[in-house]
Amino acid sequence: MRAIMPPAQSGPYPDRHLHCQMLMEERFRAVLDDAVAAGWALDEAATAMVELADNQVLMIMANAETDDEIARAIKSR
Repeated sequence: MRAIMPPAQSGPYPDRHLHCQMLMEERFRAVLDDAVAAGWALDEAATAMVELADNQVLMIMANAETDDEIARAIKSR
């Protein structure tokens, strides 16, 4: 399996998120295939991946909020 390639350029550019999806698709499909081969239904595996991704985004947002609160507390000292 190939490594995931880096962004086409640094910083924002049109379709950056789509580009990321395209580059990650092979690995994504491999994980789904592995789950199905292990006995999980495709819809179960796909739903699990959606929920894992959602939880990851929520964690990133919560960590950013906590970092902001810590920075504000330190600044207000």
